This record gives sequence, C-alpha cells and structure tokens, in this order.
Amino acid sequence: LTGIYNNLIEGVYKFGLQLNIQDFAVFEVAQGALPRSADTLDSDVAVLVNLSESHMERHESLKDLALLKAQIFKSKYNSGKLRVAVINRDIPYYDEVEKIALLNNRSVITYGEHPESMFKFLGDTFNYFMFSYKGQTFRARKDSYSKHISINGLGSIAILHALNLNWLDDLELMGQWLSPPPGRGDKHNIVKYNKSFLVIDHAYNANPASVKSALVELSTYPVESNKKRKIAVLADMLEMGDASVQLHEDVGSYFQDLNIDIVILCGELISNLRKTIKKDIKII
Repeated sequence: LTGIYNNLIEGVYKFGLQLNIQDFAVFEVAQGALPRSADTLDSDVAVLVNLSESHMERHESLKDLALLKAQIFKSKYNSGKLRVAVINRDIPYYDEVEKIALLNNRSVITYGEHPESMFKFLGDTFNYFMFSYKGQTFRARKDSYSKHISINGLGSIAILHALNLNWLDDLELMGQWLSPPPGRGDKHNIVKYNKSFLVIDHAYNANPASVKSALVELSTYPVESNKKRKIAVLADMLEMGDASVQLHEDVGSYFQDLNIDIVILCGELISNLRKTIKKDIKII
C-alpha cells in the first residue's frame, strides 16, 4: 500500500476496511499511528525492523521510543490464529521489546548480527549476503552494496518463515526485491563538467543510524581507479529533539575508520560535526 501518508492512522483505517476483499496486505505503520493502528489491524505477523533516534522531539528517550514501537505487537483477539513478532535482534532495548511481544501472545522470530539471532547475518558481498539458520549456512542474492539492505533482506526471509512459506525457493530471487527505493540508497549516474559522477541518494528520513549506514556504504563502495574521489554531502537531520546538537556532533566520530576524501556540509546543525572529525579530511 504505497503513498506518503498511508502509514498514518487515516491511511491504515482506509485500507484496513478493505481487507475483507484482500488475500493479504502489507502495511508500513508510522510510529505516530501507534498503538491505534495495531488495534485496528491486529496483524498475524508484526515486524520491528530497526530502532534509532528519529522524531525525538516526541520522546523523552530512545527507550521511550522503543516501548512505543513495540506497540506494533498488540493483539486483542485470541482466536487461535497465527500470531508472530519478527524483531531485529540488534535493536537497543531488545529485551523490553520482546517482553511486550510475548505479553501479546506472539511467538518471536529474530534476525540480525546478534549471536542469538534465529536468522544470523554472516556478511555480504555486492551480489550476495550470507546467513545461518539452525546451524546451516545459506546465501541470498542481492544487487546492492548496502549492508543494511542485506539485513533488511534477511528480515524478509524471517517474515516468510513466520508465514510458513518456503523461503529456500526464493533466495536467488531476493535481488529483484531488494532494489532501494528513492532516497534510500538508489543510484544515479551523472555526466557533467566532462566528468562522470555516481550519486548514491540516502537523503530521505535521515537519522544517525541511516547516516552511518550511508557513510559505510560510500566508504566501502568499490571504485575502478584510485583517482576516484569519495565525497559525502551531509545536511541537517531534522526532528532530533533536545539532543539534536549532540547527535550531529556524534556523526563526526563515524569518519575515523572510513575511506572518504571530502565532506560537504549543508546546514547549521550538521556543521557541529567539525568539532568531532579527528581525521585529516577536507571539509567544505
């Protein structure tokens, strides 16, 4: 169900009322729509993909945000139907989130890098990511160099498992599903000033975790020549609440081990990372 406002409560109500004519539906639910959207949908499988500072002007702490997002697992009806929580095992405050899922009579399936993940991420290349399940190692196709895209793909496999679908048949097809949407890592080849540029767009809905993922992708992205420069263009992260200045300063610490040549800063808040970049790197 696509559309910029369909993850809000009005969109959830609108499409939720049509479920009697649908075989299945997938909803993305905004944190601002919780817990009402969870009450409305009473989903068979509820998924918590990630947790990072976002819209923090609404929350006292990251733990407060975690407890709100865990409301996605609310389940009013004990009808004997399938009830599963799929959770990224790497998120902060995982134990508190899992407890809410269990209190709502959901079985829990986990994925991620954490050693206790049911579906454990083992690493990736440009074309594949590897994971283990019950002591066996598998690989799934992808067409992206982004580690977070690989982990999201592993989350998709965990969801298929939750639905009792045979995910083994889909591992080579994963690349078709994991193409980044606009602003979430899509790529653009541009020729200008007699030079060629590859632009990787991560601008949509930036927060500290997504910025870090984007910078790691830029740093590790393969280039054909050592004459190629890697340039990070960073703007302000909005809606970060009272800790906004500190969160922007923290971005500077990400650069210490990264292979990036130039940083271009656009905005007042993001300029704070000048204080924390310890590496000898050109800043504009």
